[in-house]
Amino acid sequence: MRWAAQAQMGFDDRAAHRMGLLAMEQYGCAIENLHEALALADSIDSIRRGLADGQVPVWLPTPMALGAAEIPPSWDVTSDSLAAWLAGKIGAERLVLVKQVEPASGTARVADLAERGIVDRAFANFHAASGFPAFILGPKDHGAVGRLLCGEPVGMRIIA
Repeated sequence: MRWAAQAQMGFDDRAAHRMGLLAMEQYGCAIENLHEALALADSIDSIRRGLADGQVPVWLPTPMALGAAEIPPSWDVTSDSLAAWLAGKIGAERLVLVKQVEPASGTARVADLAERGIVDRAFANFHAASGFPAFILGPKDHGAVGRLLCGEPVGMRIIA
């Protein structure tokens, strides 16, 4: 998969990857500005500091992701894989992906989700490496994030 602009201008996947990360950072800056409890974080230390201060970290991925050899500059890696990678780095108990599609309840195989374009193609490897449970919530589930984080079954569980 390539952006039309990438094909027209002729820049490579490495440049496109960096541009994608920077776009995520711009969105993160916009989100952080919406509430005082949100705090920008670009490292594991800044994430932990934000949590210790009672804030919700909004991750700026560029510094960490560009320096990670295990994250290829590929269209197969999107925010899904980056979230799984980061969750593994910080020792998260679970990963919650909030999507624009309504997932079925119960479970879904990660390969099926990737084939349907719900998660990216690299997600399976990043999720498997992390060892924690992952869930997908849809638009109707947005208010249920807190319940899921407290251990209640909400949304759809991603399985190998």
